[in-house]
Amino acid sequence: MFRLADYHGVAHAVHYGVLGLDQEIPQTVRQQFFDKYLESVYRVGRLQKSETQLLALMEHEKINCFYLSYSDIVKNYPIEEMCCCESIQIGSSRKGTRMIWDILIKVDFEERKTDETGKLYYRIPGIRVLNFDYKLFFSPSMRRFFKSLLKLSRLQIRNSYVRELPLDDRYLFFNVQID
Repeated sequence: MFRLADYHGVAHAVHYGVLGLDQEIPQTVRQQFFDKYLESVYRVGRLQKSETQLLALMEHEKINCFYLSYSDIVKNYPIEEMCCCESIQIGSSRKGTRMIWDILIKVDFEERKTDETGKLYYRIPGIRVLNFDYKLFFSPSMRRFFKSLLKLSRLQIRNSYVRELPLDDRYLFFNVQID
């Protein structure tokens, strides 16, 4: 049961279900679920703090980009630790992608392989940044949509370069990402 939940990235959320089970579950399995739960507790705080710092860095370096607010995504869950999003997601132009890579290298990130479309950067203690450009989409209309997000999305308060996706665009973006 644990391996299946871990494979799908939901072991931390399944922990709550395991707590309420009356069935006899070995203590080692309960501990594995609890460990994943603890990881998610720490991840939420780390990513929220890092998101603020990274966005300030992107603004300081004048990189035209948009982001999918991790802090807002977490608020959609009844308990923050149930959030299955494990990375800060930043969209940028091709030129911006290269600039983001250069900046993240300077602040001790390293590139990691990922099954997701885009480039994944990682820094200990578990801070993951997923950066993608218009190649995320196959269809020309969705590529145009992506490019429009870099121009038309509202700027974050007190920023000239970093944009936050409006709720309706975020909804569309997540649905297209699923396909």
